[in-house]
Amino acid sequence: MKPAKESCLDVSGENRKNFERQFSRCKSMLKQIAERVLNGTEGVEEAMQRSYAAAASQRRRFRSEGEFRRWLVRTVLNEALMILHEKESTLEGSSELIFWQLC
Repeated sequence: MKPAKESCLDVSGENRKNFERQFSRCKSMLKQIAERVLNGTEGVEEAMQRSYAAAASQRRRFRSEGEFRRWLVRTVLNEALMILHEKESTLEGSSELIFWQLC
């Protein structure tokens, strides 16, 4: 049998403690990705917390044929993009409000 390539998670026999340890291995990489998407550090911790919660709740759905690290990257990207979208929506709403107040 071919030895498994080291990844962020050994999917077989996964438990919460193992998940936390494996997630923390990828944390710095995931944080850098969130910082790039969000153009700075504002919202990065929220993106990290959201992605951890999402990954932890969905970890049983992870398909073993894929690589866990890629799945985490996609999760943090989605969460960072959602935060960016929420910020833009808030700014749009406030600019519309200002416009209507001026009229």
